[in-house]
Amino acid sequence: MGKCKNWYFELPISWTEKAYPIVLLLCIFAIASVSTELSKNLTEKQSTCLEDQQYPVDGLCCLNCAAGTFVSKPCTQNLQQGTCSPCEHGHSYTEHPNGMDGCLPCTQCRIDQTVTEPCSSKRDTQCQCKTGFFCVPDQACEVCKKCTRCKIEEEEVKKCTPTSNTVCKKHNPVLDSTTHSPPSTPFTNSVATITGTAILLIFCLSGCAIGAVFWCKRQPDLGKS
Repeated sequence: MGKCKNWYFELPISWTEKAYPIVLLLCIFAIASVSTELSKNLTEKQSTCLEDQQYPVDGLCCLNCAAGTFVSKPCTQNLQQGTCSPCEHGHSYTEHPNGMDGCLPCTQCRIDQTVTEPCSSKRDTQCQCKTGFFCVPDQACEVCKKCTRCKIEEEEVKKCTPTSNTVCKKHNPVLDSTTHSPPSTPFTNSVATITGTAILLIFCLSGCAIGAVFWCKRQPDLGKS
């Protein structure tokens, strides 16, 4: 029994010397694997930067540059700001804090538009349609549309603006305050003219007839005299 308990003390020294380098290599491999996994987890954690406040670069989270500037050189330490350079006034801009490596080019207004506000380093050019034209902001508008003109039988409710068209509606019927008769039309005017002429003609014919009767009655009297 004693020999069974102390068998490892009786192993040859040469076998122990041969096994030691293998065990050492296994230990080094295990430590390297753990270090790699820890480094990977740390990198992934650092890459999750705060949106709209930071931007990731090589496992670091750099602070955004201010509006009107861009990142000309990123940071070299975590949670630090790199080198920020200003946009060229009148040519490029950035409206919000950012991690971009360049500014956005300024918009050029179309020939059917006018400039209401020139481009600055923090705001793009503001354009609107010229007078007599419009473009609805919520709709796709490659070109400005010509404002509508109200028809003869319509009245203008709202004038045309650079962002909305003219609003028209038909005239309300004008009713007479006493008779409430409908408004006159070319047809009703013609009927009235014909009726008036007929009545006048009847009066004239009646007058002529009455005059003829009186003249006939006076002829015998003139013969006697």
